[in-house]
Amino acid sequence: MPTSQVNEISIVIPAYNEEKAVAEQITKLQRVLNEHQTTYEIIVVDDGSNDNTAEKASLTGTQVIKHIRNKGYGAALKTGIRASQYAY
Repeated sequence: MPTSQVNEISIVIPAYNEEKAVAEQITKLQRVLNEHQTTYEIIVVDDGSNDNTAEKASLTGTQVIKHIRNKGYGAALKTGIRASQYAY
């Protein structure tokens, strides 16, 4: 049975007040994707955080989109999906 491999992937991470964990999680994700030689983009949607989530995420070289106010998980996902460039 043939297997298909996804070579390009967009990863959307909705985040709300996650300054303590966001950079570490992105770094781990980047490491795994790089090990698998996958073309990828990571989009963090800061959903109206009151902390430094966006700043911490941007230090990893990740694309960050900011909502001015908290719109909720689903809205953050939709924002990231609309901004993504890959089909998966």
